[in-house]
Amino acid sequence: MLRRTKDQVALELPPKMHISEYVELESTQRKLYQTIRLMMDQKARKSFALTETDISVLFAPPE
Repeated sequence: MLRRTKDQVALELPPKMHISEYVELESTQRKLYQTIRLMMDQKARKSFALTETDISVLFAPPE
């Protein structure tokens, strides 16, 4: 498979920018996020037969 980078294809484009913006979740958003995060964590561990020390999943800090 051949791949070309942006530098090779579109010289007029600016370099890639990464912007990180941190926001506070409201209580209901945090609860939903934690529910989904835990479900996906369990699913990933089950799919790959991982233990607690094999994987880390991002989490929203408790209130």
